[in-house]
Amino acid sequence: MKLNTNTKAGDYMRIYTEMDINKVYIVMGLRCNFNCKYCYEKKLHQEDCKVSPKLIDYLIRLTEIRPFTSKDNPIHLIFWGGEPLLYLNVIKELIGSLKGLPFTFGTVSNGLLFTPGIVDFFNENNISVAISNDGINTKFTRGIDVLAIPKNAGVLMNISNLSIDSVFSAYNCDYNRTYDYVYEKLGREVPIMFEWLHCDKSTPKELYSFDYESYHESLARYFDSIRTDLINQNISHKVMAVLKDAEALAEPSDILAPRCKQMRGSLNLDLQGNIMACHPGKVLGDTSSRYAEMLETYDREINQAFSFADCANCKWVMICKAGCPLEIPCEGKIAVCRAKRMYYEGLSNLMREVVTIC
Repeated sequence: MKLNTNTKAGDYMRIYTEMDINKVYIVMGLRCNFNCKYCYEKKLHQEDCKVSPKLIDYLIRLTEIRPFTSKDNPIHLIFWGGEPLLYLNVIKELIGSLKGLPFTFGTVSNGLLFTPGIVDFFNENNISVAISNDGINTKFTRGIDVLAIPKNAGVLMNISNLSIDSVFSAYNCDYNRTYDYVYEKLGREVPIMFEWLHCDKSTPKELYSFDYESYHESLARYFDSIRTDLINQNISHKVMAVLKDAEALAEPSDILAPRCKQMRGSLNLDLQGNIMACHPGKVLGDTSSRYAEMLETYDREINQAFSFADCANCKWVMICKAGCPLEIPCEGKIAVCRAKRMYYEGLSNLMREVVTIC
């Protein structure tokens, strides 16, 4: 497949505008009460600030210009940190300002600061919560494993719309074991989203020193469990977790743009109304800037950062989209890419088998 590496807005089959936005990350600040080994935000600095009226005005405007926006087709706002619960007053202010409008709300939290009262507020406002947890080895990657503290786990299990956000690393590369651990600690089954480890030259080597033979064996067990679920028509959380990758394998795109759909479906806004390339990242403009110009800047300065040196000849590049465009080639990225290839190869084999069986 020939890669389309020219990612200027005019070269796409369609022109993306603000009307395509269905997800907005609200970057509230970078303060955090954890010190995770792989956190890339530790090197960044962002002053806390108050919510600007132009942020509220812009969010309301998005609902007005976006076609078919309704309570059944809302815009999803994700409250982003640092640790979002350190900005609970901001969350409450934004929800109060947008009450009754077609928005849904979510956040990703380490979970330590949740109390029964905060859980009640989140449930009353139907805020989805993804708790950061890396399974049985969370204490090595994050310092604190909230699910291993019975009092905290007991609070978290009462969140109505609960899931787990789990970072794939050498400490957390056995998917089945992570599912089993989370289900045991929470006393219920919840969705788990695995995200690939993001590496740079300062990433601790222990995070990407994989035992590939062991990983291959655990992958086989993982896909075996999914195969069994599919044959038994059990649409489990494991099945749902791989569907997005399976769809990408079935219908790969020849456009190389990030899977996170930055500027093409999702947007990053700080509290002052600045529009950024990531959460957080380079400021592309603000709520008054021309969207087409910001998209062009994103493609020229960010999207072109893809490392074709190690991706151009990979048969899976159109599935993983070369990873994050902010990630530079380094030892850790190469190690994670090897694990990615093993995952996509296993998933591809699983899809062929299931089609034959069904």
